[in-house]
Amino acid sequence: MGWIKRNLFFSIGGVIALLLLGAAGYYDYKSWSHNSDAFDRLNEIYGKLKELGDEKPSPGNAKAEALQTAFHAISEAMYQRAQESAAADGNGNGASASGDGDSADDEDVVDAEVVDEPKA
Repeated sequence: MGWIKRNLFFSIGGVIALLLLGAAGYYDYKSWSHNSDAFDRLNEIYGKLKELGDEKPSPGNAKAEALQTAFHAISEAMYQRAQESAAADGNGNGASASGDGDSADDEDVVDAEVVDEPKA
């Protein structure tokens, strides 16, 4: 008992240190449980993300190529119909619908040059 009286500040400091160590241990235990809960949630989210990443969002190359082939066939048929209707509507000399042939509308075209005059 005499030792405690002589070293009162040391004794009180030791008791306070033990209390603080106990509080730190309790805080560490509580934070450990919070961390494990957060880790479980993180693993669940990671699992969902990995599952979504493994899925194939596109229909695949075979289906896309089949669609592209069908589109080309339809485009070719439309182009042939346009050529046939242009030949039927034309004057029979092979003029295309793009306006390369001679017509009466071409005679009304006048070439002109635009000149900007400065304003005074």
